[in-house]
Amino acid sequence: MSTTPSATNQEPAVRYIESPVEHTLIIDRPEREEMINIAVDHWGAHHTVTISVFDMLDPEQPELREQIIFPYADARLLRDLLNRPEIVSIIDQD
Repeated sequence: MSTTPSATNQEPAVRYIESPVEHTLIIDRPEREEMINIAVDHWGAHHTVTISVFDMLDPEQPELREQIIFPYADARLLRDLLNRPEIVSIIDQD
């Protein structure tokens, strides 16, 4: 398993965790007392993309607030939407 951290004063802390069966992007947002996990799971017949939001009022006991699980077919639709040139130009604006 490998982890790649990154953060600046203006951006949330971001970590990437990789294993043979999962790739996860973890976004820590302390100013909102939340953590977001975006995970791509791939083992056996299990193939999903999961987005989870945790309340971090108590960092020792994160509480799951919201979760959505996409099968790969739906995840590809989301990927295609986010990669449309007009969407990329919107997202790239600061």
